[in-house]
Amino acid sequence: MPITHLFAGIPTADFDSALAWWERLLGRPPDRFPTEDEAVWQVADAGLIYLVADAERAGNALVTLIVDDLEEHVCDLAERGIGLAEIETLPGVVRKTRITDPDGNSITVGQLGQRYWEHLGGGAGFFSTMRIYPDLGLGLVAMGNCTSWNHRQLADAVTQAD
Repeated sequence: MPITHLFAGIPTADFDSALAWWERLLGRPPDRFPTEDEAVWQVADAGLIYLVADAERAGNALVTLIVDDLEEHVCDLAERGIGLAEIETLPGVVRKTRITDPDGNSITVGQLGQRYWEHLGGGAGFFSTMRIYPDLGLGLVAMGNCTSWNHRQLADAVTQAD
């Protein structure tokens, strides 16, 4: 049977203060309160986050939220008083940053990267890279007159350009 929905639970020791923090993180109040110590946000068509009073388990949740534009989302969160760690890049997979809520629950915010195949080459005095991005219908070949350079930064910049 296929899975049709996902509920991610976030336990907290102090429901009221956690509720205020999560409202700032998600940019709005919950969609519903099933009980007096539980709040639910629908964050995607079939994805929901629920905050629940559960002091014994507080601080042990791991949640990842995927967004379309990580920089824009980080700026929005900063305007709401939520600072995040430096953005980390796993080339071709994800760009991500982390935050910890007041209970110690870990929240990762990420933006999926473009899938690609890569071939690197070089020799005395030059370095080259070739990447094929099947989802973008794009191929990239770059050659430099040096033995090493940050080819990943160049390729990532090209694929993120409008």
